[in-house]
Amino acid sequence: MSNCPELKEVSTPGESEGDFRIRVTHRVKEIRDLQVEKLRAKFVPKLAILQEKLRKASQRVEKEKIQANSQSMAAAISFGTSILGAVFGRKRMSANNLGKAATTVLSAGRVAGARQDVTQAEETVGAIQQRLDDLNRQFESDAQTLLDGVAPDRLKLEAISIASKKTEIKIVKIVLCWTPWTVDVTGNATAVW
Repeated sequence: MSNCPELKEVSTPGESEGDFRIRVTHRVKEIRDLQVEKLRAKFVPKLAILQEKLRKASQRVEKEKIQANSQSMAAAISFGTSILGAVFGRKRMSANNLGKAATTVLSAGRVAGARQDVTQAEETVGAIQQRLDDLNRQFESDAQTLLDGVAPDRLKLEAISIASKKTEIKIVKIVLCWTPWTVDVTGNATAVW
């Protein structure tokens, strides 16, 4: 009989060592798979939260890009109309033309702010993606540690010898067998058949 102290498993009477090894290996794989599933269950909520944050941050980047493009377009149109008004208008330096030029300068500032918002949103996406990658690497590392720690080929099997008790011994039949032998002068015995 064999014993695996790490799993607290003992071979059954009549089970060969090879069959016991197969059974123990199967048990180790079940334990390992269960541990990996527990680890996965621990990481899944964290991954889901980060993926949702990444999705929202990506949407914000798109929204900021659209706003920046529309503000750029509005600033370009405002700049174009103020230039055209100054060049082709009746009064080149009128209050209206100066007001349009001031509005154009302000809208250019808003365009710069919108581009900065896009950059910040992209940095947020990058930071969240980095956290997501780090979490995935941590999961892979922990899972590999589990897989390496519970390897079936590292299990040690010990032989068990079971001594019988007097109460467990049962005599069924007593047989006496005799064969004739002759001994010569030198003391050598030979069977006579």
